[in-house]
Amino acid sequence: MPAQVHIALGQHVNMYHSYRGDNPHSEDGFGLDIQAITQTLDHLERFPEVPIDWDFDCFETLAVRLPQHAPDLLSRIRTRIAGGDKVRHMGWAGEAVAWSTDDEFVASIQKSRAVIKEVLADDPVDGIYPQECMVTPDFPRMMTRAGLRWVSLFYSATPFTAFRREVQLTPAQQFNPLRWVTPDGAWDTVLVPMYHHGDVYDHGGLRGFVDWIHHNVEGDALLYLCFDADSPTWPALIAQQLPEVAALPYVRFTTAEQYLAGTDPVATVAFAKDLADGVFDGYGSWSEKPLSFELFTTLMRARRRDNLVAVLDPETRKTREVHGELVEKKLRLLATTHFGLAAPHLHPDRVQSARRAAADLEEISLRELEQARSGVEPRPGVIANVAEATIRTGDGLPLPPGVRRRAPKLSRAVGTPDGLATSAVTFELMEDGRPGPLVLGGVQVGGAGWLASGFLAGGVLAQAKLQPQVVEGGLKLAGPYLWPDGSAAGGGCEFTLSARGVAPVLRIDARCEFPQVEGLTEVYPAALSPAVVGLPLYVSRYTFSNRVFTYEVFEPQEALNNHVTNGWAAVSDGSIGMLVAFDTAVLAGGACMPMRVDQVEDGLAPLIAVFGTLWGEQPYHYPEWSGGTGEGQKLVVQVGPQFRPSGPAYAGQTLQFRLGILGFHGPAPADEIVEYALGVAFPPAPLGSA
Repeated sequence: MPAQVHIALGQHVNMYHSYRGDNPHSEDGFGLDIQAITQTLDHLERFPEVPIDWDFDCFETLAVRLPQHAPDLLSRIRTRIAGGDKVRHMGWAGEAVAWSTDDEFVASIQKSRAVIKEVLADDPVDGIYPQECMVTPDFPRMMTRAGLRWVSLFYSATPFTAFRREVQLTPAQQFNPLRWVTPDGAWDTVLVPMYHHGDVYDHGGLRGFVDWIHHNVEGDALLYLCFDADSPTWPALIAQQLPEVAALPYVRFTTAEQYLAGTDPVATVAFAKDLADGVFDGYGSWSEKPLSFELFTTLMRARRRDNLVAVLDPETRKTREVHGELVEKKLRLLATTHFGLAAPHLHPDRVQSARRAAADLEEISLRELEQARSGVEPRPGVIANVAEATIRTGDGLPLPPGVRRRAPKLSRAVGTPDGLATSAVTFELMEDGRPGPLVLGGVQVGGAGWLASGFLAGGVLAQAKLQPQVVEGGLKLAGPYLWPDGSAAGGGCEFTLSARGVAPVLRIDARCEFPQVEGLTEVYPAALSPAVVGLPLYVSRYTFSNRVFTYEVFEPQEALNNHVTNGWAAVSDGSIGMLVAFDTAVLAGGACMPMRVDQVEDGLAPLIAVFGTLWGEQPYHYPEWSGGTGEGQKLVVQVGPQFRPSGPAYAGQTLQFRLGILGFHGPAPADEIVEYALGVAFPPAPLGSA
């Protein structure tokens, strides 16, 4: 029996853009949002039977910009909601949910509920369209803690999507709710697939899309058509294409909440990757920029101080009031539009406001720590674990969270012209001075040339000519960037390699200066080539909910970034693997380890571009699964402001960071290796200062 097609329209309202400014009257300001939404509602007056699902950035759009700059539009939205429109959550400040801690996410939803109730005089439904579809595999657990029942993510056949390439759904499953379970099966939620105007174009128009669903799905089907409310395609679609569809006898209009009330999930899905709707279906649009590292480092330092406050002032007697301000400042900085989607550069207004948000967070964080330290006697020589999990340092002993102990005295590796070594670390130099074999804890994780640095500009690769120098406690590898003909490309890098105690960790302190060069497409501050080849490969990482997840890679990838990085990520061929940790107090990123995966004779081989950026062709999104032509993918790539390499953002920039490299056996690192990695990412805090 052909399907009854239920259509729900979703307006995603965020007037705080990465690619537009803050002047409502300028040609590149948010006044364009007001115009587009107003025109959409004007056209919808012809269709009183058509409701809308709304979601808002509450902090800026709903609480400030609509009331101050578009009070008439806000009044119309209130009237529609009173008449049957629904409001779901985006998040209080449109945060990057996948980069939020559990408590930050709960606080965001609580604040979102309060603002929606205050401004719109209505309670939101218990659903969420997470900003930029940023979610991790255990998002159902996070939703449950926050009191949410359902989530919508794009299943678009275009490069602006979330989980299209993660699971092939049948026609009925593509247009009905799904049960989404966490990898351990302990938590679940309802997932509603979304589509957007690129998919409409892919079918030659809304009528073609609806007809395909009608003839290929049995029973009821939900076409959840959601898109940014500022898009000029909304008024055009409503005015030009909705009238024909509204007249069809098998079409009904609804909201997602209404459809879910009468429809159970038709299938169960689970995801291993961290999803987002950026380039390459991942996080590159937001994380692969020096500005993003700058902002994220401020966030991670504030979290570190907050954990130290919990050690110094465990009952928050002194810091309770300022801690409430701190949570709000962290959420504010986490707004996705402080990081992207625009590439390679954000609008100047957004850069300014993002840095202002970072400065505000820094100020309140330092104030909280100062209050916590008042009246607390310094304890010279004592350290405390300020991570949220057990760590190991150079003495090899575990240190549980919040626990204090004497700082260990650690031996240091001695560098020689041939390399460096400890009981757990062996690093050799090649005869030509290039990095040679690297063995960590008995695992050879690096072969010849496993460490490099460079960039791609105008299709030409510049690489650092690294020369070794023995320094106290280790080796320095440094040199300028050179073009293939040996001429200077400008800038250069230096890596200082060391090891301490019995830890199977090679430490790398890096400084990379990139020249002001045109045409940058790819940048590799630390290009790591693990001695890993296999099929599949296994990518593991530590999420911001303090959990380890692993996903498999079965095919070459030009720019793989589906792993958020709360201090470390790893790749393995199933037998051996390399883990790369970074000190989050030196330089941090929410997803700062993009990988290229190449096809080689024996399988797949990875390249990790730590704090770098990669580029290439966008992946294929199987439009034939839903009767599309593939034209939607071409259009989205052509018009999307994010489909440009982030390389130019690195021009003239200097990055300084600290890494810890570890080896392991098996597909994913064992607990002890993870504890060493966390010791690098979140080193214990000395309690010797007042």
